[in-house]
Amino acid sequence: LLMQGFDRQNSYVEDQSKLSSRYFVNLRYKHNRGSIRNELSLFPAVTIWNEREKYHRDALDTCFSRRLVMPELQAMFDNNMKRKNDDGLNIDRKYGCYYDFRGKAPDMQMLLPVRDAYNPQSITLGNPYLRSSYNHLLTTYFDYNRYRNWGSDGIYENLSVTFNVQQNAIATGYTYNSATGVYTYQPTNVNGNWDANLHWRHRHALNKIFGYEVKNDYTYRHSVDLIGGERSTVNSQAVEPSLQLICKPNSKNQITLTCKWNWTRYDSERPGFTTRSTLNHQYVLNGQLQLPGDIQFVTDFGLYMRSGYDTPSMNTSDWVWNASLSRSFMKNNLLLKVTGYDILQQINSITQDYNSQGRTETWVRSIPSYVMATLTYKFHVAPKKKQMPIMCRK
Repeated sequence: LLMQGFDRQNSYVEDQSKLSSRYFVNLRYKHNRGSIRNELSLFPAVTIWNEREKYHRDALDTCFSRRLVMPELQAMFDNNMKRKNDDGLNIDRKYGCYYDFRGKAPDMQMLLPVRDAYNPQSITLGNPYLRSSYNHLLTTYFDYNRYRNWGSDGIYENLSVTFNVQQNAIATGYTYNSATGVYTYQPTNVNGNWDANLHWRHRHALNKIFGYEVKNDYTYRHSVDLIGGERSTVNSQAVEPSLQLICKPNSKNQITLTCKWNWTRYDSERPGFTTRSTLNHQYVLNGQLQLPGDIQFVTDFGLYMRSGYDTPSMNTSDWVWNASLSRSFMKNNLLLKVTGYDILQQINSITQDYNSQGRTETWVRSIPSYVMATLTYKFHVAPKKKQMPIMCRK
């Protein structure tokens, strides 16, 4: 009876073994001159993979092996200066760049010439011609920090530029048969994926109580994928400014107001593609307050808004409130805490968003709103001291 339900064509037995050896050299040069420190490091490495695959599926019974040599390279230059100016302020200034190169080979099972039809409406094919993919990451940065004492009258500036390129990226291309309603997926190498990011951050502590922080990110992404067996190229731009106001009278009480905006535009010459511009913005008030009776109250209350989406259900305005009450006992070793998530019950368990190709993705959360009580006990066990042998001298 069990064999009657056995799906021979879509059942398999796999035995895979991997052996890797990694060789690397760490080269570092440091040069200090007064308050200026220069450092240059180079970290080349190579990983040698020996892999073996035994695979049996219906009429396919094969055994093959491969030997891979995967190179890596990390390089970094850093210039750091620390000094005090005439007013007694500490000045920290740092700039430099970082480069990272590494590769990744496709899983051996993806190389098998098999057809997986476990789900008749979603068929997956292997691709024995897949090649290894490589990633290049280059980052340059500049940091400036001026302060008298940590946490008071300080100014921090950060500016960075990041460029990322992918070679032979593995895309899961698909074709759709409108007559049968069947999707057929197959991994394929594509080239042309790259993105760039410009980041700026300014933080200012006005005094020991009040401060603010301003950030802005600009990201440009050139995304290449396969849709319907055809190459699909989508360009997207994202601007993400934010503002945070901070009030911290002491270590146990703090109030923060955070405002964030995210504007994204998707553009493509793909037939049938509709140019989209979306705007997500949120305004959140966070609080941490010490109440009478040594009770700690932590809460965040915010408005989350989305607009510009094609589907009306994706254009939402939700009020979200989370809060917790906690108290410590037994010299802070026992913690009792009650937390409520989404108290107003406005978060939808199903959310949708656009990916880098401008396609809609659906995310499902199991329990968006709930209350949870926790009891945590911390204990410390000091290691036993070893008794030193008594030396007798005659």
